[in-house]
Amino acid sequence: MMPGFSVESPGEWLMAMLLFVWPLAGPVVMAALGAASRSFRVGLRRTAVTVSALIVLFVMTVLLIASYPEGITTFGGDQRYRSEDFRDMVMVVVGYAGVVTILPWLVAYLVVGRRRRPVVGDAGVPDRP
Repeated sequence: MMPGFSVESPGEWLMAMLLFVWPLAGPVVMAALGAASRSFRVGLRRTAVTVSALIVLFVMTVLLIASYPEGITTFGGDQRYRSEDFRDMVMVVVGYAGVVTILPWLVAYLVVGRRRRPVVGDAGVPDRP
């Protein structure tokens, strides 16, 4: 690891992997899942869509938990939150989960497209309408 940087607890490992590995591996994984979501095979298509949704929910949940702002206790004992902290939390989730996770999936999904299967005639040759 880097000098002065230590990862000791499971939560710190999760955040370290999410911050250092996912920006590099995430777009590749999500692009592959986006392309697989346009497959002709129904099982592969359903599995790819389900896994993609679970990954997006996992990344967004971890980021929401990690960046949730701490409350400020007032003299009356009330918990107050600064609106800037909530705005920062939303920007982290939208930026990180949206750009690193959802955008590569969406681009691959749209680029691959699903072509029609050729209609096979009696001779085993595709019919041309």
